[in-house]
Amino acid sequence: LKALKFVQSLLADGSTKYPKQLDSGWSGEAFGKQKAAMAIEGNWIAGAMKSDYPNVKYTTVPLPAGPTGKKGTLAFTQCWGIAAKSKHKAAAIDFVKAMTAKDNQLTFAKAIGVMPSRQSAQAEYVAQFPQDKAFIDGAAYAQAPVNVAKIDQVLADFDTGLQGLPGADPKQILARLQKNAQAVVGQ
Repeated sequence: LKALKFVQSLLADGSTKYPKQLDSGWSGEAFGKQKAAMAIEGNWIAGAMKSDYPNVKYTTVPLPAGPTGKKGTLAFTQCWGIAAKSKHKAAAIDFVKAMTAKDNQLTFAKAIGVMPSRQSAQAEYVAQFPQDKAFIDGAAYAQAPVNVAKIDQVLADFDTGLQGLPGADPKQILARLQKNAQAVVGQ
């Protein structure tokens, strides 16, 4: 609640804006167009900046610790799945192994600007992309997104509520999130 009230105050005084208020589809675009002084984004911003805004100079830093001194961030990766009854299970397994191999993970990082999902590639990634060290460091304390069946609807509703700030009531937004999440989780 305290965090949402803080964000609400930033939106109310104009020091924070939603991307659409800056004629942008996402905060990385607003940052790249230099309509925003900073953006809170994941490491995919590196690839977007390189391909879409190569002349914009920037520095990546971790979010500051909260009032308790604890840092927080989110992290997620793409997943590979193989059907249990696949007729080509061995080939699919070989494909996944190839796609997640350290060298390929580093190739993807260079090509599209995302950090590797393999911990064994972290040191080499930071050596090649020292400007992205904050993303690698954040992985140590990152939380994964909520991954419960039907939670996407709940989170989409929560996002809609957040879009109502600064005029919406943060307490009501959180109460609705709590109610909807409990209904999905069953507790």
